[in-house]
Amino acid sequence: MEKDYYSIILWKKAEREDISFDEVVDNAMPIFEYLDTLPETIKPRYTYVHKKAVPIILDRKTIETKMWNGCNKEDGKLIIDFGYSFSLFSSIISDGNCEISYKFRFGNTYNLIPNTIIIDFRFNQIKAILDINKSLICEMFESLIWLFKPYFGCIANRQPLNDSQKYIKSDGSKIPATLYGYNYWNEEMLEKIGLDRIKSLEGKYHLHFEEPGFIKLFDGFIDINNEEQLKERKEIEDYLLYNDKIISK
Repeated sequence: MEKDYYSIILWKKAEREDISFDEVVDNAMPIFEYLDTLPETIKPRYTYVHKKAVPIILDRKTIETKMWNGCNKEDGKLIIDFGYSFSLFSSIISDGNCEISYKFRFGNTYNLIPNTIIIDFRFNQIKAILDINKSLICEMFESLIWLFKPYFGCIANRQPLNDSQKYIKSDGSKIPATLYGYNYWNEEMLEKIGLDRIKSLEGKYHLHFEEPGFIKLFDGFIDINNEEQLKERKEIEDYLLYNDKIISK
């Protein structure tokens, strides 16, 4: 059966250089405590050890181990500047109604690389399943914004890109490169783009703004096969992201 693909993508600025490992774990634990409250079919329950799926418990000891093992190494030495990266999974089978992978990078202090949470959803295109999962994905997105405190976030259609430059412009403006169904922009981005300009589109388009920086198009998901939705998104993008009123600094 054909499957639909969505991803939650969150980018957070680099941590200060003197952040300790214990502090990185402390900051991350509320995220895993929240994920542990999700339905069994959704929450991360497995990791891979030597290419074998192993069930896990989302307690502090597990997260500390996953983080430490996910630190970059060069010639046997730990390279902590790039933080601690690891992946978890909701299921070890590929024929269920919903398959989810979780990818994390915490504690990075290198300014050119964001700390990240990327959650990839793959679920069967059965309307009831789509509707239930879309609602849950939006709830997860909103909760993780408050817990992770990123500068940018989105719910993207299809597979996510692996390079933050695909989401953020590389022209120095440091604003988003495109609009997704559900977006989060921090205060700095809102100031550059113009909060009044964003709010002026409510009512004219299928766009809704909610504090502190949530911008939703349609129901939070853009149908990439719907020409009217794509046309509307393009008009909003051109007005908000590609014009001479954007403050570049």
